[in-house]
Amino acid sequence: MTNTRSRILMMAITMAIYYAACTQSPGPNPSHKANVNTTAKTWKIAGNNLIPTALADGGRTEKRCYFDSYAILGSALTECPSGLERSGALCYPSCRDGYGGLGPVCWQKCPPGYSDDGVTCRRNAHIVSADNSKCPWYDKCGLTFAKSCSVCPPGYTNDGCTCRIDANIFGKKTYTRGVGTPMSCSAGKVLIRGLCYSDNDCKTGYKRNDIKCVAITQTCEDVPADPPPNSQLQRFCFKLVNPSSGAQPCFSQSFLADTEDNAKKLAQNYCENCSIERIACEVFDSGKACP
Repeated sequence: MTNTRSRILMMAITMAIYYAACTQSPGPNPSHKANVNTTAKTWKIAGNNLIPTALADGGRTEKRCYFDSYAILGSALTECPSGLERSGALCYPSCRDGYGGLGPVCWQKCPPGYSDDGVTCRRNAHIVSADNSKCPWYDKCGLTFAKSCSVCPPGYTNDGCTCRIDANIFGKKTYTRGVGTPMSCSAGKVLIRGLCYSDNDCKTGYKRNDIKCVAITQTCEDVPADPPPNSQLQRFCFKLVNPSSGAQPCFSQSFLADTEDNAKKLAQNYCENCSIERIACEVFDSGKACP
C-alpha cells in the first residue's frame, strides 16, 4: 500500500512539472524578427511628380512612366513693323521732324534754350554783362555819345551795360498719328496668350509644348500600385517671383504634397529661376498673391 501511494505521488508531481513547462511563455527567439514598418518617408519627388515609395502590406508594384516637364515664363512683345515706332504697348508711325511721339499724339519739341514742361516750352530770363571794351571812358555803357559800342551775344537784347533775354512760355503744337497697332514677338518666337515663347527656352532633351518644356523621352519607375497607408497629402500654396521676367514677374501656384519640403521642390521644378514664398491658400484662392 505504501509503495502504491508513493508511485501515485511521483506521477502527480511529474504531471504538474510537465503542465507548467507547457503553459510557460516562450523566451525570445533570436531568429524571429518583428513585422515593424520602419519606412519614414512614403513619397518622393520624380521630376514634377510626387510618387509613393512605401508598399502597403501585401502591396504590389507597377511601372509608372511620365514625361518630365517644367513651366517657362514668356517675355513681353517688343517688336514693331517696319516704319513704325514703339510708344507704350503699341506701334505708331514716326512723327515729323521737330516732333516727338507720346502714344497717339505727336508733340512739338522745345527749341534750344527752352525747358520742356510737358505741354509748354519755357525759357527763363537771363542777364549777362555786355562787352564794353570798345566804349570810351565818358560813355562806358554806350547809351549817349557812343551808342552801339557795347556788344551782346547773339539772341540777347542790348541794354548798354547788360545783355538780356526775356522769359518766354508757349504751348506746344500737336497732331495725332492714329490709334496704334499691337506689337509682335521678335524673330524666332511665337505669341501665346499675349506673351512670347521660343523653342530655345527649353533645356537640352526637352521641347516646348505650349508654355511648358516637356522631356523628349519618358522616365519610368517601379512604384507601389497603391498609395502607402497613413499618407494624407496636404495642399501647399506658394508665390513664385522671377525678377528677370518683365512680362510675368510674379504668379502663384498650389501643389499637393506630404511635406512642405517636397512641396517646395515641386514649386522649384515648376519654375527653376523663381524665388519661392509660401502663402496661405486663402490668399492663393483670392487671386491676390501678387500685387
